[in-house]
Amino acid sequence: MDTQILKQIIIENRRLLFERDGIVERDLSEGYDVIIKSKPIIVITGVRRCGKSTLMSIIAGQLIKRDVEKENIFYINFESEHFVDFKADDYQKILEAYYELHPSVKGRIYLFLDEIQNVPYWEKWLTRLYEDKKYKIFVTGSNASMLSSEIATALVGRCYRIELFPFNFREYLRFRKVSLRDEREIHITEVRSKVKSEFNSYLLAGGFPEIIAERHLHLMHELYQNIVYRDIIVRHGIKNVKAFRDLAYYLLSNAASLTSYNALKKVYPSLKSVNTVRNYIQYLEDAYLLFTVQIFSASLKVQMRNPMKIYSIDTGLLNEVSFRISANLSKLYENLVFLNLRRAGKEIYYYKGRGEVDFICMDREKVEDIIQVSFDVSDVKTKEREERAMLEALTAFRKKHGIIITSGYEKRVKINSGVIEYIPLYKWLLGVG
Repeated sequence: MDTQILKQIIIENRRLLFERDGIVERDLSEGYDVIIKSKPIIVITGVRRCGKSTLMSIIAGQLIKRDVEKENIFYINFESEHFVDFKADDYQKILEAYYELHPSVKGRIYLFLDEIQNVPYWEKWLTRLYEDKKYKIFVTGSNASMLSSEIATALVGRCYRIELFPFNFREYLRFRKVSLRDEREIHITEVRSKVKSEFNSYLLAGGFPEIIAERHLHLMHELYQNIVYRDIIVRHGIKNVKAFRDLAYYLLSNAASLTSYNALKKVYPSLKSVNTVRNYIQYLEDAYLLFTVQIFSASLKVQMRNPMKIYSIDTGLLNEVSFRISANLSKLYENLVFLNLRRAGKEIYYYKGRGEVDFICMDREKVEDIIQVSFDVSDVKTKEREERAMLEALTAFRKKHGIIITSGYEKRVKINSGVIEYIPLYKWLLGVG
C-alpha cells in the first residue's frame, strides 16, 4: 500500500474515533481500569452493529482522561475498501506511516484495530506486536469472521475476550436520557411511569444502537440479511441457501420454544441430515444471531436426547423479522430475561420435571438462581401451576429462593420453607425492588 494513502486513512480514522456522536457508556463487568491496565490483547467480539467500534471510542476517551496523549492513540478500521488488496508486507507500512505522522511520540502506544479479520495474517502481526511491550492492543471483529476458537488458537494466552451485546435496559435508558440516581426513585409515580413506558418501547424496538437512534426499525431487516448472508452463508459456503434461510426464519419465529435437531430435520426434509441441521444452528450461534439452551442434567446424553430452547440476540430483531412474535409478549419477555442472564455470563439451562422452569443459572458448578417467566399470573390456575413448578425446582436443587418474572404483579410469597418472589420485568432488569 502507498504510505501517503495510509497516512490519509490514519488521519481520517482518528477523526472517526474521537468525534463520534451520541456515545452511550456501556456496562462492562470488567471495568475500564481492568481493560486498560491488563496485559493481554483485548478482543471485542459480538454481532454486527452492536457498538464494538463505539466501545473503542469510549475506551480511547478513558485513556485521554488518564492523561494519555492523543498522539499515542492509533486507530484504524480494516473494513475500508483500501484494504481489499492488503498484503502481509503492508503491516510494517502502517506503523511507518503512523510514526512519520508523529515523529516525536514517546511512551506506550495504544493500538485500536477495528475489524482486523478482514486482512490476512492478522494473528501473526498481533503476536509480534504483543511481544513488543510498548504496545497495548485493542481489537474488534465480527464474530462470524473472528470466532472465539480462532482467537484462542492464534493468540493463546495473549488475549482477553469481551462479548458485546446490543444495549441492555439501563444502557437504553441512558441513550434515551432517562436517569435513575438511585433505586428509590422507582417508587415515584412520575419516574416509574416514564420507565415503564420506555421499557415497553425497548421490548419491541430492541437495543441495536444505530437502529434505535434512527428510529427506523425496517433497518432491522437489512441487518438480519447481512448477518445471514455475509456472515454465515458466504463464510461457510452454504449451498442450500433457501433451506438455511427458511431454518433461520423458523427458529426466530419459534423463539423461547422447545425444539430438537430431529424435529427440525422433519420440518425441512431438503436438509440432508441431522448433522446438517446441527451445523447450521452452530453457524447461527457463532454469528450471535441465535442461542441454544439445554435441559439441566449432569449427563450430556440426557441433554442431547432432550429438546433445546432457542433465543434471539435481540427482541427488536425478533419482533421485526419473525412471524407474528409480537403477538406473544410472553415470548419476548422470556427472550429478554435470557439476554440479561447471557450478558452477565451465566451458565444457563432449563429445568423439566413434572413442571418446567425457564432458567437454572449456574456459577462454578452450583445453582445460583432459579427463574421463571410468566407474563400474566392473574389467573389463579396459572399462578398455582407456576408456583408448583418453582417449588419442585427449589426442592430439587435445595434452594430457598426463586424468582417469577411478570409484566406487573409484585409480591413475596412464603411457600414451605422458601420464598417465591414475583417481580415485574422492568424492575428486574434494573435490579431495583
